[in-house]
Amino acid sequence: MLSLKKEDYDSTSFIKKMKSYIICLRPWSFTASFMSVLLGTAMAWKSRENFDLLRLMLTLLAVLATHAAGNLVNTLFDYKNGIDTTTSDDKTLVKKTLTPREVRILIYICYEVAIASYIVICLGYPSISPMKIFPTFLTGMAASFIYTGSIGLKYIALGDLVVFIAFGPVITLFTYAVQTGELSMQCVSMALPLAFHTEAILHGNNIRDLETDKNAGIVTMAILLGMKNARLVYTLLLILPYIMISFMAPFHSAFLLFPLLSLPLACRLNFDCYHGNLQEIPQKTAMVNLVFGILYVCGLALAK
Repeated sequence: MLSLKKEDYDSTSFIKKMKSYIICLRPWSFTASFMSVLLGTAMAWKSRENFDLLRLMLTLLAVLATHAAGNLVNTLFDYKNGIDTTTSDDKTLVKKTLTPREVRILIYICYEVAIASYIVICLGYPSISPMKIFPTFLTGMAASFIYTGSIGLKYIALGDLVVFIAFGPVITLFTYAVQTGELSMQCVSMALPLAFHTEAILHGNNIRDLETDKNAGIVTMAILLGMKNARLVYTLLLILPYIMISFMAPFHSAFLLFPLLSLPLACRLNFDCYHGNLQEIPQKTAMVNLVFGILYVCGLALAK
């Protein structure tokens, strides 16, 4: 019979713990914030010919750390409120592979990294007015917490609005301002296609968890709509970005039609939603968001 040495046991425990930390961060969801950062960077380069790799890295660090903190806050409060189950995406607290204290420590670390990145941006680049990027940074930080923490907007059917605003216009505006030192309202309109797909990630998650959330006593948009109408809204959230770029292309460039190449993926995902294949629908929607976003940013970069 094989016996494990103490160092082997310690190594195995460490690997399992690191795996739990990664699962708790939900890195598959980072496509939403990552693509908005790339969009803001592409717009800065196209409109002002501004691009600084270090600014991009600092922006990504601030945004992804804030996003990770929001995911962790969601995990902690869903667990405290008895909403997470063994069917949830993050089961680390449910299965006790992590403790609430460990998750709280991770939250503090993520927020500290985000704040430190913001301070470095402000101190390292005097040309950037802190007051121009502070409102968007503060909005993103606040949104990541109040989604489930504090007043818990997720639990009163306002989480969808928070996600739509924060992961679309806010991140894109923040990124553009870090690169150029200025704000641009065009970022808002250009970010809408990505915002709709990001909202589709959340809405797909809420469709999957509709019965669990209802039993837990919370209210989401999916619950208010009912399963039939919720699936219809999911279809609209998936398809609207393709309709939008089709209208945008004649006024900008045919290259903006690149994202249409990802339409079959969206159609397949919509088919899964209507046929009850819901377990991995948030992750699969995030993948559609990633492919669409890459093609969208590439099309914008190639546009004249």
